[in-house]
Amino acid sequence: SEDISDAVEHQLFMIIQEAMANVVKHAEASNVELSLHEMEHQYVLIIQDDGKGFYKGQVQTHSYGLSTMRERAHKLGGDIEILSKAGSGTRIKVQIPKFKKEGE
Repeated sequence: SEDISDAVEHQLFMIIQEAMANVVKHAEASNVELSLHEMEHQYVLIIQDDGKGFYKGQVQTHSYGLSTMRERAHKLGGDIEILSKAGSGTRIKVQIPKFKKEGE
């Protein structure tokens, strides 16, 4: 398998840091689970907590550093999905392609 590039590693680290800070500051979670999987064409990062969660309308996307995490993922040609329900925790899934397409 290819070594993960420094740029990807750095951005993923920053996303993890941001997400963990959110858990600590806002989630009141007992547990948080972090997994990073290397697939054939992409890296998949999942951060899941069992905290209080939130309703979409309750959180402006610019708060909680969510837009920063989204920008970081987009910078790498990837995407981020934030699933949360009040009372049942939050799950953040980041997908980063391994290879930039020619011309990017």
